[in-house]
Amino acid sequence: MYRDINWRIHSGSTEARGLRSTAGFLMAALGAGALLLLMEFNQGTRVLTDPALQALERAQTYLDQSYGLERRLLRESRTARQDLKDAVSSLAMAGKADPSADQTIDALRSNLKALGSGEAGGQMAPDELDTRFRKAQGRIAGLIDARQEVYR
Repeated sequence: MYRDINWRIHSGSTEARGLRSTAGFLMAALGAGALLLLMEFNQGTRVLTDPALQALERAQTYLDQSYGLERRLLRESRTARQDLKDAVSSLAMAGKADPSADQTIDALRSNLKALGSGEAGGQMAPDELDTRFRKAQGRIAGLIDARQEVYR
């Protein structure tokens, strides 16, 4: 009987030790996880308060935005130059078809060639460039109106 009681006591203490061991392991794992989480949070906080890193990240963002805009501007600039070349070609055809307006058309062609080549456009203020384009548009509109009067 003593042996039977001793076995039960011994058997219960083994289970208790096993439970304590498992609980201890779980507590240690939770503690290690909390410590790692805290370390990660502190590292993230340091990164957020690093002014050099913040400035570098802002610079990267601005550069990315700028590069996108520059690519779009280059594409549009190529299209604009091609459109100006097409306008000059069309003016040449109009000059051949209507020799009476040849001097006005030649002046317009040379003006548009200068704008398209960048000679005038690269050295000119944006407002002046806008003014020259609007004058050219007005002259062409005037030639169109004069030509349409012939058919009225």
